[in-house]
Amino acid sequence: MNKHIIIAIRYSILQRNSAAWRAAEQGFEKHVEKILSDERLDIREETFDKITLSSICCQKVSDPEVTFSVLIMLSDLLPKERLRNLQDKIRSANATAIDFNLVTIDSGSGIDHDFRNINEAMKFEINKKTQNTSQGLLATVRLDDDDGLSANFVQKLSEHMHPGLTGYAVSFAYGLEGYWNSESCQISDIRHNYFPKFSAGMAYLNSYKSSDGLADNKTIHVYNLGNHMKIDEYYPTIVEAKEPMFFRTLSKTNDSVGSPYHKNLPAVMGRNTLEQFSYISRLYSSIELMDSEDLQKLEVCKSSSPWMALITHLNNRIQLREKQIRELTEKLDSAKS
Repeated sequence: MNKHIIIAIRYSILQRNSAAWRAAEQGFEKHVEKILSDERLDIREETFDKITLSSICCQKVSDPEVTFSVLIMLSDLLPKERLRNLQDKIRSANATAIDFNLVTIDSGSGIDHDFRNINEAMKFEINKKTQNTSQGLLATVRLDDDDGLSANFVQKLSEHMHPGLTGYAVSFAYGLEGYWNSESCQISDIRHNYFPKFSAGMAYLNSYKSSDGLADNKTIHVYNLGNHMKIDEYYPTIVEAKEPMFFRTLSKTNDSVGSPYHKNLPAVMGRNTLEQFSYISRLYSSIELMDSEDLQKLEVCKSSSPWMALITHLNNRIQLREKQIRELTEKLDSAKS
């Protein structure tokens, strides 16, 4: 049976009715100024090109019944020269003729746009990809514009696409994360990350028939799942953590900057871990890496959870404070005597 996967990327989207700028406790105009600043857009162009785009263009799909396409949703406020830069990068990287579609989303600023919101854009894209086949299986994937996927991501996701699993979410819980250096355009400090229901690479399964349309015409796609951390409260969810399937970028342009737990996650020690991340290998000095590390022995669900790492971070802080209190107490006792 035909299986099609749509990788849907939000690229600097701005919407006046979004909670994002309200959560940042700033007016919409200030939020626009921050998101569209030259400094941020310069960094995002580089991370999109070298991480997100590279990860998509290096996909290895062995099943002839599996196809995939990419939908990039942009703000209608994105400067035209930035759009041209994006188009040029895609054209340069797309050696295998992957189907990329770029559309603009209404910011509420009265500017011409393709769609009012993400939901409209997604439904239009889904209809376009399913209208010429009699039946098939469909998956939509969520990806940010600075994160990446493993080279076998599409193939691995397709193996979870079966008749009868319509309405299931898929979470690849094991990935990698590292810091992006905007000056050198290199990645450093790559660590293992076990993060069930993480947004990068999250997918939603659907199916269709030309006679009946989509089997699920209510939720429809991954961006309608709501809060990604709560999906298993509302949808049956497949969680797999056999091998790393995503790369999370830490930088000063995203919410992960200054992540307190990162330093307490286990560092990547073997080149084999980066086997499906050739684009990362090109951006990372692996001189000190061993040829191989035992990923099963690592037990990522225990050692690489951000919650466990955060607990370690807090315990270290408590121990430091206890040491400082002891030292201060000793000084006070010495002063009294």
